[in-house]
Amino acid sequence: MTRIKLRPFSREIEQPGRAPLRIAGEISGLAFIVMVIGREVELRTIDVGSDNRGPYAIVEEQEHELAGRIRLHVEPEYEEETDPGGQVSLVLPPDPAVVRGVAEALGLNEGDHVLLPIQRGVSVYFNSEGVMNGVGWAGATPEGR
Repeated sequence: MTRIKLRPFSREIEQPGRAPLRIAGEISGLAFIVMVIGREVELRTIDVGSDNRGPYAIVEEQEHELAGRIRLHVEPEYEEETDPGGQVSLVLPPDPAVVRGVAEALGLNEGDHVLLPIQRGVSVYFNSEGVMNGVGWAGATPEGR
């Protein structure tokens, strides 16, 4: 299992026409807790400590099922010229309206089976030192891109 270094963080992510999405992480005792969509998820934590940048936790790569088929992923983030960092991602189920629209455009019937890569999500990225260094949307963003 890949080990990922995370530090406490808090970020509000804008969603046009909706309230901002708040995602945060903190160390509580010997565990790293991620707070998102009204839930607290305790990550499998290998170690906690502190260095010149402050407190950190070492966690395993993992996935947690949340409400409504929403999943929380914690996985490595590989960058070309640096040691791997990590990402904490909230993966949303496909939007039924988008799936219906694609099926109609392809002339598919309700009983037809097809795999569509219409996954949406937002990720918070961390460098190899566990410092948050960005946010990004995957798939369809709130703006419809």
